[in-house]
Amino acid sequence: MAQGRRDIFNKTIQTKQQIEWVDEYHKNGEDIYIMRRFYPVFVDDVFYYVIGYGVDISELKKAQDQLKMVNSNLEEKSNKLQITNTTLNEYKENLESKVKFRTQEVEESLEREKELGLLKTKFVSMASHEFRTPLTTIKATSDVVLRYFDKLSRDDIIERLEKIKSEVDDMTVMLEDILILGKSEVQKLHYDSSILDIVSLIKRLITEYQLSESENRNIVYNISSPIIEVAADKKWIKHIVLNLISNAIKYSDKAEPIEINIEQKKSSVSFCFKDYGIGISKQDIKQLFEPFHRGENAENISGTGLGLSVLKKAVELHKGKIEVESEVNKGSSFKVTLPTNNN
Repeated sequence: MAQGRRDIFNKTIQTKQQIEWVDEYHKNGEDIYIMRRFYPVFVDDVFYYVIGYGVDISELKKAQDQLKMVNSNLEEKSNKLQITNTTLNEYKENLESKVKFRTQEVEESLEREKELGLLKTKFVSMASHEFRTPLTTIKATSDVVLRYFDKLSRDDIIERLEKIKSEVDDMTVMLEDILILGKSEVQKLHYDSSILDIVSLIKRLITEYQLSESENRNIVYNISSPIIEVAADKKWIKHIVLNLISNAIKYSDKAEPIEINIEQKKSSVSFCFKDYGIGISKQDIKQLFEPFHRGENAENISGTGLGLSVLKKAVELHKGKIEVESEVNKGSSFKVTLPTNNN
């Protein structure tokens, strides 16, 4: 140790700069720390000698070590507290998210129950009228056939049986619409996609529909391509097309044509049915797709107010959209747009 101090002393003389260091040794089982310092003395910028001294800083060193330990412990506890706070915040956020999600589920469930209750009320009101009328017609017509069977001609009997069949078909459509709406409320509608040529399918469906009707309407087609393929469910496309064509015919004069535009775009296909009939008011358009809603100017025309609700469900199954443009006494156009591939 003495040799080491001598070397430092000589270095101070050589460099003529102050040198400071700490000597550490053990005495009576304790660590002793001595801070030593050599510094040159100058008089009138002339070096004369070196002064050296030592100070026992053992207590200061112990205090510094204890402070380091305290700081280390505090840092460790702070890290643990931070981890705990982070965990608590994550748990809180997770719990809040679950509560929010569950609350939303409950609210949606209550809203569905409310809608179902309203649907049931409207259904009872509609059924009492819309089912009673065809049932009354069926009963009266069958009574006539049974009572005057021997007196009626074959053509008269066929005519009355056709009337009964027509009423039964209308009731079947109503029941199917009600079942579809019921299934949609509990999300049980089945969707089976396949690649279809929408042009040939629409044309065939309309041809078959017109064959079953007593009068043929002039259908004007405007098609961007003779073959347009789209991924869709054939059953639901049929429902959409038949609803659109039956409404176009029902709510317009037989002398007016029905225009059908089928257009293919980069990632979608659209088909639009346009008629020149009674049209729809702006107020009714807002409620057009609500179950059982009937337009003010359509109250004297037979219908349940279910068709467009079901049509909208069918379009949504295809991840598509439906747009309506209409003016009272000038006609309506319904445009359905479907993505080319929605799988």
